[in-house]
Parts: sequence; structure tokens; C-alpha cells
Amino acid sequence: MRRFEIVNDIKERLAKGETLGRHTVKKLYGVSEQEARVVLEIAKFLVELEQEKAKINLKHHIELLKFKEQKERLREQLVLELLSNAVKVFEPPKITQKTRKVRVRGEEVAVILLSDWHIGEVVRAEAVSNVNAFNKYIAGARLEYLCDKIAELVELQRSYTNINKAIVWFGGDIVSGLIHDELIKSADITAVEQVAVAGYLLAQVVAELSTVFDHIEVITTVGNHGRLAKRKEYKFGVLENFDYIAYQICALALRKYRNVKFNISKAIFRFEDIAGWRFVFSHGDETRSWMSIPFYGLKRDFANKNILNAYLAGLQTQVQPVNYKVVGHFHISGFIPEGGGYIIMNGTLKGIDEYAFTHGWITRPSQIIFGVHQEYGITWNYSIWLDVVKKENPSRFVVDLPDTWADLVI
Repeated sequence: MRRFEIVNDIKERLAKGETLGRHTVKKLYGVSEQEARVVLEIAKFLVELEQEKAKINLKHHIELLKFKEQKERLREQLVLELLSNAVKVFEPPKITQKTRKVRVRGEEVAVILLSDWHIGEVVRAEAVSNVNAFNKYIAGARLEYLCDKIAELVELQRSYTNINKAIVWFGGDIVSGLIHDELIKSADITAVEQVAVAGYLLAQVVAELSTVFDHIEVITTVGNHGRLAKRKEYKFGVLENFDYIAYQICALALRKYRNVKFNISKAIFRFEDIAGWRFVFSHGDETRSWMSIPFYGLKRDFANKNILNAYLAGLQTQVQPVNYKVVGHFHISGFIPEGGGYIIMNGTLKGIDEYAFTHGWITRPSQIIFGVHQEYGITWNYSIWLDVVKKENPSRFVVDLPDTWADLVI
């Protein structure tokens, strides 16, 4: 090897941390001892030279960073000084009166969504890693809490506006039903008893709500779990449904309540005008999902309902559009913006069950209440979460049927 090649190789070895003496160099490169001493000294000198150069570059870089930092500080001080001088020019605002609570003009209507109770179904805690449990007694306890919470929230909103009327929607799947064999086998009461218990629980809830509002109007749509046939039918799909019977039981139980009015529908969905805003209510099982996602189907169905709404209005030039679509069925609580309004999805009383747990779906038990103002539409809304209820038995609601149902008293 030529001398400069030997020097470069030694330099690389020294840079890597190897310890080399002249005897080692002599053996490695086959040179004389004098030549080994020369090339070793040259290589050490070059390594030291590069290290010194690196130190100088680092020192220069640090000084440059310090200079930039100082420059930024000076610029920041200048900006703060300019802002401080500018603020001094303005007089502070003078408060001429005390801050007062603003009260919304007019009156609002409270809308309470009751759906997907699944009375009769049993969810065993050990089957869902103890994240939930459900039976008719837990249902009763959760409904007691729901009534208490609705009264609290309405009273809160009355600090800002007048609320005298409530629309209560019975949205279907109130009973567990007969459509799945495993639900029949695991239910804690028979299908006929489910209808009676569900109807009576509905009546107890509405009875308590009647003390909160001057007027209550109950509107209804049925769900898919209450149907009598295994497959979905359309000719008599509403009348041959356990939900429909439960609603009638509820209406019979409250027939002497003068401030409660029932509009039990025979249609699969219904349009409703609330404070001048157009709503469409349906259970939601008519919506087709895509890859288990209901969002696109709900948007498509919202558009279809608007077309049908125009048709029902007689294809007039001025048609009140559907502002809000309300559904249950999906066991998820939420508001989805759509056009000038919302698609409103109500939750479930049952909460997560074995089916949802297996598929990794989080369906917290909840029901929704919101307020509708004539000028502003929906102004406030709450999802009332019911998994906070730790009681396993109701304290005032009746869920056990006597031998004679007529002995049940509201």
C-alpha cells in the first residue's frame, strides 16, 4: 500500500477508537519501524486536526443559536412594548348595569324519547365482563332515575325559558319479543307478560312526568322486536305488534289523567309538527346500513322522508321541509347534522348485551330529552346516561304482575 493509503486507514481506525502503536502498524502494513512511526504520527495529527475543526464548528453553531435566540427575544419585547402602548390609548369599558340572566322569549316544548327498552330480556353480567346487567328490575330502577333526571333538567331549563308542554315518543322495541329463539329461552317473563309489564312501566313513567308538565302528548311508532311474525310484514306490521298493545295498556291505565293525550299511530312512521318545526319519527329498522354503519342509510332515508313529506302536503309550492328525523333501533345516542336540522338517534334502556359485546359495540344505556323553540328549533338536548344507576331493584315502580292485572293502580 502507498503511504497516503496507510495513513487514511490508520486515521479511520483511530477515529473508531482503536489503539495502535508503531509495532502494530509495522505488522499490519509490512513497513519498516521508521516508516511505521512516520505514518502513525501523521494519522494522529490528522485525527486531532479534524476533532479540533469539529469543536470550532460546534462552537460557531452554538454562538449562532444564541444570536438567533437573542434576536427573537428583542423582537418579542418590541412587539409587547408596542401592544402595551396601544392598549394604554383605549379607555377600559364601563359597566353600566349588572350582568343579568338572559331569558329566552316565548315558550319551548320538551321532547322525551323513550325507546328500545327490551323488557323481558336478561343480560347476565358475567357474559359481558361485568360491564352491564339487565332484567326487568334493573329496568325499573333505571326508569326511576330517568324520571328524576328529566324533572331536574327541565327545571334547569325553566330558568331560561317557559316549558309547559312535553311530547313523549314511544319509539318501539319496548319489549324483547319473540323474533329470536335465544331471547325466548333466556327471557325472565313470557312474551304476554312482557307486554303487560312494559305497558305498565310506560304508564308509571308518563304518570310521573305528568307532574312535571301541564300538558303531555304521547306519540308512538312500533319497533321490530315486538312483531308477532318471524319475518317482517308490512300489511299489519303495526297492529300485530306487542309494542302497539303495550301502548294501549298504557293509555288505558292513564285514561283518567286529564293532562295526558295519546296519539297511538297505525303507521310505521309519523310526521309531527312541534313548535312550528317538522319532525319525522320512526323506529329506524327500515334504514339499511352499509357495512354495519347506519350513517349513510340514515342520510338517504332523511332525503326520502322529505320527498314523501312534500307528496303528503299535496305537492304545494311552499312545503314545510322535514327539519329533524328521530330514530331508535341502533342503541346509540347522538345527533348527526343534516341539512338545516339533525338526525337524532335515541339510546337504549338495556345497554350492552351479549351480541353487542361479541361485536365490540359500546351501547351505553341512555334516553334523550331535548327542547324545541318556535324561533330557534332545538335549543338544548341531553343524553341521560343510565349505567350510572347501581340499584338492582326499583324503589317505587312496580314490575311484578299480580294475578289480576286490574289490581295494578297508577
